[in-house]
Amino acid sequence: MDNLLMKQSLFLILIQTLIGCGSIHYDRTLEVRINEIREFKGFDNTPVAHSDSFRIKMYSRPNRVYNSYHPYQFLRDTARTEDLILLLNDENQFVRTYAFAALSRRKIDLFPLLLEHLSDSAKFYVAVNDYGYQASTADMMIQYVLDELTIGQKDSIQNLILSKYDNLEVTKNILLFHEPIPDHYECIKRIAKSGHQGKFALVALSRYQNSADLELIKEGFNLTDYYNGYKVFFMAIEEFNHKEFKEDLINYKSSINKGFNYQGYDYYFNALAKYSDPECLNVIREFVEFDDYQSDIYKLKSLRLLWRSLKKYNCPEYHPLIKQIESNFQTNEKLDYDDNHLIRNSWNY
Repeated sequence: MDNLLMKQSLFLILIQTLIGCGSIHYDRTLEVRINEIREFKGFDNTPVAHSDSFRIKMYSRPNRVYNSYHPYQFLRDTARTEDLILLLNDENQFVRTYAFAALSRRKIDLFPLLLEHLSDSAKFYVAVNDYGYQASTADMMIQYVLDELTIGQKDSIQNLILSKYDNLEVTKNILLFHEPIPDHYECIKRIAKSGHQGKFALVALSRYQNSADLELIKEGFNLTDYYNGYKVFFMAIEEFNHKEFKEDLINYKSSINKGFNYQGYDYYFNALAKYSDPECLNVIREFVEFDDYQSDIYKLKSLRLLWRSLKKYNCPEYHPLIKQIESNFQTNEKLDYDDNHLIRNSWNY
């Protein structure tokens, strides 16, 4: 009997020793992985975007301190949830970001934590696969859980960002797809006047269709660069089709390089078509009848784009031009297919 009790006691001691050793090993490994992340010179989102080691090794940028095993993988697969939550307050922005990315793989409600860390505006360059972009820690946190949020949660985040955290990069997309709410007008006007969100704030402001904002919105004709492949400022003119914008809109045609693909000018031609008057129709006709393209592919893609703008704001005066465009295609070709990836943005809800 005494031997049995002794064996049981020794077994329990052994188990406790093993558990203690495992805990020490875990703590040391966690510390090593966190220190590796702190050594990073830039933020690589590839291991978050791809779950398997092969793709991480294949797509990750060179000159990192890891080879095929990224320290984020330890956070994702092994780190305790309570440790990851503590790491959200780490002094290093990359550690905070990877910790939240790892938490997004756990079956827990991250919305309260997201709200708590919306003020984390430390900015850095994010690399993923073969491209990159500017973002902050809060931007990345939002990105990791955005598709899991309810409409009500998105509304809450949108309200907070517009009122308190409009310096975040995500503000651009929120403004781009902002639905006019009377109580938000002064906030949108403030952001537009500050200028730090440029054309995006002007698009949001245009949806209120306030004639007092005409001169401010007109400043956007100097902000017609691309965003994600589109000339998004012209969304403002499409939304607020005021006569004060028409001359500048028509004159802008000289900035377009004819003969190439007009991809990205969707909102420019939409704005012209929405006016539904002879002057704007003549501009569209000028592009439809132009025939000296660099390739047939450019021509057909451009005609499809022009066709969609005319059909979107269809009126009897547009019918001859619509038929003229259709004559360039086979009868069974679909012209209404719109590959505009911008409208599939998660903030367009």
